[in-house]
Amino acid sequence: ILAHLQVSWSRGKSAKGMLLDEKIYLGLASMAMGFFLGSPYTILDWRHSWPQLTEFLHYLRYGTHLGFENVNSSYIYHLTVNLRDGLGLYLLIPALTGVGYAFYRHKDVDRVLLSFPAVYYAIIGSLRVAFARWVLPMFPFLLLLGAEVVVEGTSRFLRRSARSYALTGISLALVAMPAFRVTIEDYSLTLPDTRTTAY
Repeated sequence: ILAHLQVSWSRGKSAKGMLLDEKIYLGLASMAMGFFLGSPYTILDWRHSWPQLTEFLHYLRYGTHLGFENVNSSYIYHLTVNLRDGLGLYLLIPALTGVGYAFYRHKDVDRVLLSFPAVYYAIIGSLRVAFARWVLPMFPFLLLLGAEVVVEGTSRFLRRSARSYALTGISLALVAMPAFRVTIEDYSLTLPDTRTTAY
């Protein structure tokens, strides 16, 4: 919806025209239908589901969870732990650079790409609990922004004949470390654990 509003605004539509655009309501209807198909009993059994959902949201906002007792700011924890461990520094650094560059350049495509992760990060960062899986929806947008800044940098500072080689080398270097970490982690899961050794 934010992306659609951004495109409509860039095309010179008035606020009334943007709010009355049928595409917004089609998007909202599609979102509601997708939610219902994925979780039908939140509607069919609303007498039980909604009080439990309200209680769960209150717990996420004000409660504590094992492992998060010392987390003072979910914003900082997501950035320094979940995003760092999820992407790795080799991908997180260009991704954050891409975010900063998108804010600086401020083109329509940048505002569209930033609309979801900015709002989503503001929401999950406001919660007391900071599960690692919550940052997963941000990955595609961050990687696109990181790729954009890498392509822009090579286009600006390198000759055309060297760009393809540079992009290939940078891409392989950025992917190599996360791929190595995943390989080591997967291999460790195939090894006998302490329970097997004990027997």
